Amino acid sequence: MRKKGFTLIELLAVIAIMGIVFVIIYSIYSSSQRIYNTGYSQIQIQNSARKAVNAVSKSINDAQSVSIVSSNASNITIDDKTFSNIPNLTKSLLYVNPADNSAEPYLYVIENSSELHRVYTSGTDELITTFIDYNNTTVNMPIATQHTYSIKFSVKYGSFSESYTTYSSINNGG
Repeated sequence: MRKKGFTLIELLAVIAIMGIVFVIIYSIYSSSQRIYNTGYSQIQIQNSARKAVNAVSKSINDAQSVSIVSSNASNITIDDKTFSNIPNLTKSLLYVNPADNSAEPYLYVIENSSELHRVYTSGTDELITTFIDYNNTTVNMPIATQHTYSIKFSVKYGSFSESYTTYSSINNGG
């Protein structure tokens, strides 16, 4: 007479096969998650760099005058314009005097070690983008006679970082 049920060997075989299937599924999930995180990080870096480059390049192109600022002071005076109450942990990059005389001059600064802000003389503080690498972002004027500026933004998100360099010239004055 045959007994109903499974033998121990049959149960062990099913458990082993299910274990292998679960390991394969977890490996696929884990790899997919890593690929997603890498792609997301790259998108964050590219978006942040694009916002920074576009904002600063447009400001330079539309400016009457631009000055490179190297100061970490909480009060900065340029062209008889005083910028007050600039937060600590700030790196000033660029002073922009717009060609439109009714527009207010402003500074581009990096606050909190990673946020690019536009700070106006009135005290208004406008966040442009985040993930800017405080230590490796620079503005230079390599071609002084042409009012051309080299802007290098280093962008960092998680363990990923990239640098973007652009050149921009004053078109409306200077």
